[in-house]
Amino acid sequence: VAAYHDRFGIDAEAERGDQDADDLDVWRHPEFKMLRETPQDDELRASDPGVHPSMSGHFDRVRSVTVLRETRVLRGFFRGRDGELKISQGKALLRRRPLTPDRDWLPAYVVKGEGIYLELDSGRLAAWEARGEVQARADLLASLHGRVITDRGGRERDISPRMIMLHTFAHLMIHELVFACGYSSASLRERLYVSRGDGRNMAGVLIYT
Repeated sequence: VAAYHDRFGIDAEAERGDQDADDLDVWRHPEFKMLRETPQDDELRASDPGVHPSMSGHFDRVRSVTVLRETRVLRGFFRGRDGELKISQGKALLRRRPLTPDRDWLPAYVVKGEGIYLELDSGRLAAWEARGEVQARADLLASLHGRVITDRGGRERDISPRMIMLHTFAHLMIHELVFACGYSSASLRERLYVSRGDGRNMAGVLIYT
């Protein structure tokens, strides 16, 4: 309900309470838990092929996602600040003039695909994150990113070492899958599950069509 009110700009601050609707961890953590439990339904189905011996020590979990349904809606154009774009603002960007309530809808389409979920080894990741040079590099990147996003009127986000690791790994995986599976890079998407503490410790990535 808080996410709904936030997206539509309906008393967002009053209704949000203790949970920030812009905090992606709150909304992605249930997905993260579901993928780990190998769901079996018509919209999301996954299996556990096990971690290959050659990958042992690098990954905690691997999931083969054979069914994945996603509904996509174009709600406006905004580079770098999409998390702050309310539905009403997005519609205003897409249209020359407001529409009547019975016509005030947005086009959507359903995509069905497949994917691979990989979760990094938690112990090895924690040891890597604790290295001084890793944190220094992450701090530098976070500072540069914060400067750019602030100049554009956006809000800074947490650029942690594990975020950098998973984002880089996701793009390397996408490039590899282009050659191994025949997909174009434009047809593959990433979804990162990155968080530390607050009972929502995540370090996974889903690459899907």
